Amino acid sequence: DWGGAENLETYLHSLNIPKHSIFAHGVRLNAQQVTSLAKIGFGLSVNLSSNLNLSLGVLPIEVYLREHYLLSIGTDSCITN
Repeated sequence: DWGGAENLETYLHSLNIPKHSIFAHGVRLNAQQVTSLAKIGFGLSVNLSSNLNLSLGVLPIEVYLREHYLLSIGTDSCITN
């Protein structure tokens, strides 16, 4: 649910999130959402150890790569990881 918005792009625009922003984690996005974000130009910083420590799930990397999504590897904090 995107707060009543018809799609993810409309919802992000309503929050004044500029295109080409970089999100973190991304493990709970479905394939359609990944495709939408890739078309808009958003990127993702994958926080592998944090996702593992918090039991957030596994990133569907094949979906991101298929969509030519901008990916980077990051961490939430050196202390917590």
